[in-house]
Amino acid sequence: MRKFIKIIITFFIFISTTITINANEWYIERLLQINSWVEAFDIELASIDKYHFKNTSLRNTYLELIKVASLLKDEIIKKYKNDEFEYYQTKWIIENYKKFIYYSNQIFYFLKLREKWYKWNEINNAIMKSYQNIRTYYRRLKRLIYKK
Repeated sequence: MRKFIKIIITFFIFISTTITINANEWYIERLLQINSWVEAFDIELASIDKYHFKNTSLRNTYLELIKVASLLKDEIIKKYKNDEFEYYQTKWIIENYKKFIYYSNQIFYFLKLREKWYKWNEINNAIMKSYQNIRTYYRRLKRLIYKK
């Protein structure tokens, strides 16, 4: 009978210790955001550079893109935290988002140069190449986000 009681007590101690360890592990995951912090930080590094344009239409486009890019970034992180994206899908989304932002910065840089020196052929070619790259990475990003 004593052996039986010792076995039961040992069993309950083992179970309660395991549950405590798992609960602490989950708490640490939530506390440190282990499952999503790296991706959130990585996408936060991509941001549109600051420019001021004389042309009102160009300035409005620039400001609108900043707003939309920020909303898109927030939506990507929210969907990843809600497990709507797989891990590797999220990695590709972030990579394409960063390239989209990079080429957006490139085009605004060249547009700013074009405002200073009107109709310089190299600048116009660079604008066109940057725009083509923006289109490519935006389409990839769109496909990855709406992938089922």
